[in-house]
Amino acid sequence: MDRLELSWFSTIPPAGNPSRFAWRPPPSGPGPKALAGLVLLLGFGCASPPYQPALLYLPGREPGKALRDSVEPVHTFFPRVRFLQKNLILTGWIPLSGLPYPCRARAEILARPVSGGTLLEIAVQRSKLQAALLTQPAWVDDGGDRALEERLRKVLAAQLGGRPVKPGEVPRRRPASRGSG
Repeated sequence: MDRLELSWFSTIPPAGNPSRFAWRPPPSGPGPKALAGLVLLLGFGCASPPYQPALLYLPGREPGKALRDSVEPVHTFFPRVRFLQKNLILTGWIPLSGLPYPCRARAEILARPVSGGTLLEIAVQRSKLQAALLTQPAWVDDGGDRALEERLRKVLAAQLGGRPVKPGEVPRRRPASRGSG
């Protein structure tokens, strides 16, 4: 047999350097570039702040009274209030104009008691009409409407008093003293 012919004995590694001829499985999973991209995406995803509604602090007010007083200013934007509880207002849907697709919005206002008053959390949910080829068109969530939240917060602040609050400076309840529980 010639030296150039291969046989099954040629797969046996020589005694001097076994790692050179050893069988290795092919690499599996994402390569280093793909892994670096995933880590970068994860870093940017964690760096983006979570959604925070518009906040309005009303000093010296009870949550129930603050919501009852805020129904009339809410009617300037949302003519129908669908749900009113002691700490929550949910309005009906209104059509939005000026967008390239049919869109609607509704407001949700939550009153939380905090030290010295009430904190109103004002969120406006927007949905759009999504066209469909094989089924009927449907309303899908389009996120929050920051501009309408800010306009509603300004109207509520003008009518009820209070001051806008940034998410980091939310007044908190004081912890109870030891032995009070």
